[in-house]
Amino acid sequence: MAAWAHPNPAANKPTAKGEPGERPPLWVLDTNVVLDWLLFQDAAMLAPAQRLMAGGAR
Repeated sequence: MAAWAHPNPAANKPTAKGEPGERPPLWVLDTNVVLDWLLFQDAAMLAPAQRLMAGGAR
């Protein structure tokens, strides 16, 4: 069995690579969500900083 196990035993059956039934571990999905959030936060903070450096803020 894989290192991670889905709660539904039917979902744990081995599938061919790339089949729709194949699921990544949940921590992979969580990591992607966190990385997306960090990138969004970085972009949200970058715009005001660039405006300050350009002298657009009073």
